[in-house]
Amino acid sequence: MRGRQPILLGEPLYARVHFPATPKQKALLACLEPRDVPVTVHAGDAIRAALTTASWDHQPIGGIKVVTDQAWFAERPSGTEAVLKIYAESFKDLAHLHRIQEEAYAIIQTAVAMKAQALADRSSSAAAGRGVAHGARPGSALNVEPHYR
Repeated sequence: MRGRQPILLGEPLYARVHFPATPKQKALLACLEPRDVPVTVHAGDAIRAALTTASWDHQPIGGIKVVTDQAWFAERPSGTEAVLKIYAESFKDLAHLHRIQEEAYAIIQTAVAMKAQALADRSSSAAAGRGVAHGARPGSALNVEPHYR
């Protein structure tokens, strides 16, 4: 590998966690886009990609996947349960995997809140243009403890 240092990886560790989610939250989660990821660094590494389609067939994954050199996480709402699922893998160690999960949840929580706010603002602007009053704006979209499987 001329001119490029190899990346030394540890033993890969994978885990899935899930959090309760309402139908409205699940709908917001399902419509997240790469531009909705509010950070450029995850678990100490630069984010290399944020994806909403599978790399091999470009079909929608029903959520979003964030990739760094040392890890990745994917979130998607469950199709059968009232939960958000976060899949994560670290190429370093268990402490890094836990950091990925914690930061992934915070990233998704922020992204969903921002998406809800943007939709509310868009709705408010449209209603204001028609002279229609609008209701209260949504608060934090997710605020729960994880359930490990």
